[in-house]
Amino acid sequence: MNVIQEDRPSSLIWTHRQAWELAQRIRQKEVTSMEVVQAHLNHIKQQNPQIKAVSVLAAEEALASARQADQELSSGNSEIGPLHGVPITLKDHAIVKGLRTTLGLPQYWNYRPSKDCELVARLRSAGVIILGRTNVPFGCYDWNCRNPIYPETVNPWNFLRTPGGSSGGAAAAIATGMTPLDLGSDLAGSIRLPSHCCGIFGLRTTDGLLPMNDVGPEDFPYAPSLLTVCGPMGRSIADLHLMLSVLAPEQRQETPLVPEKLHIAYTHKILNITATEVNQAAIESFLGKLSQDGHKVTRDCAPEVDMAECFELWALITGHLASISLPKLMRTEPLNSILLFYVLQMRMGGGWIAQNLRRGFHSSEQDFQTALERLKEIRDQVTKFYDQYDLWMLPNMPGPAFERTRMNWNFKIDGQKVSYGTYNGTYHCTTALMGTPGLTVPIGFTEGLPLSLQVHSKAFSDFWLLKVAEQHLEPHADIRWPTGFGPSK
Repeated sequence: MNVIQEDRPSSLIWTHRQAWELAQRIRQKEVTSMEVVQAHLNHIKQQNPQIKAVSVLAAEEALASARQADQELSSGNSEIGPLHGVPITLKDHAIVKGLRTTLGLPQYWNYRPSKDCELVARLRSAGVIILGRTNVPFGCYDWNCRNPIYPETVNPWNFLRTPGGSSGGAAAAIATGMTPLDLGSDLAGSIRLPSHCCGIFGLRTTDGLLPMNDVGPEDFPYAPSLLTVCGPMGRSIADLHLMLSVLAPEQRQETPLVPEKLHIAYTHKILNITATEVNQAAIESFLGKLSQDGHKVTRDCAPEVDMAECFELWALITGHLASISLPKLMRTEPLNSILLFYVLQMRMGGGWIAQNLRRGFHSSEQDFQTALERLKEIRDQVTKFYDQYDLWMLPNMPGPAFERTRMNWNFKIDGQKVSYGTYNGTYHCTTALMGTPGLTVPIGFTEGLPLSLQVHSKAFSDFWLLKVAEQHLEPHADIRWPTGFGPSK
């Protein structure tokens, strides 16, 4: 754990401290949870009207919980959790008892769950104080942060740009100090892409590491939990490690030692998508620093699987699961056709990914079972890749955060036109299919906007990956406060 070397507690800006430090100072009674929570509520009140990252604020509940947390600490309660008294926000995705949960869908405007999902229950047991919910796109199914219910979240680095999606509100809130942590979810980059757009760390956990079956609204039909995962988002690797230790405590004890020197595979091209020249230059600079540290970097190297097949399997499995997990009302005509047109054409701009998702939506159970068999074969092949390489690095996006638009049509990469879904999905859907942990690491800036890369390792090596990142990658990371949102002088 990092060592605190700071000035007197009375001079600290609590909204710009990492979660591990807040937990430590609260535990040592250098500050009360009430003070920390109130500071965050004040900061949200001041900054959120510009960014619109926090969609639901639970101020009274948060203050009441903070008061109770301070009382428990004063009474000498020995059962103090690792995040005792620390305020966080939660993406409007996982259900939270009594707190509005919408997933960006109008029909859930008045929905207040009767229970916490298991992941939220674990966070509460660790002592967190829930400040509120962070914004998402419609159905949490887009790479921007726009829905029909709440105002659109903007990127704190440039208000004309997207913060990414679907965990865009979470990333923007963390980037501006409104919260130290959030719990994102990721099916096709929904943790990794917003972390890239806003310049923070985010971990897509191994598929199957965390319980996901009770995350969605209680009236959702049962569907197998596959490809969609939750994971921590924050401003430091230490914070991600702390949150993950709460979410998956049983995995923490099995972490292998971190090697002194790493063998890193890197590729910038997946199918026909490649990073822009500016993005490639930033990544090469980062890789150069790792090489100077003595790590071996092998370029143009990726798992030996058919990336086009990975993309198609991701779409088939995702589309099939979406078709059986929609609320009953949305599975009937004409709502079903309207929904598909809106999501696939209007939001994703059509193109190859939309075509494959539509095929998956109408696939049979036999098609689905065949896809699952092939999925296992691909993941076995990916596991063999990590017998040779410690890490696999690749771009997070072709370029920085894109401009917010009303319609998601074509994008350009160094002058070449590609569809919206292909631009945003290629690096993320293929890697999500592989099921491995993927960490976003901020590495630089272009025209005032953050750039990053994603770092993958063997399945269920999540804690090891975070330790590797803290020891070898974070020293070269580039994480800053957006102009006007940093700590006061």
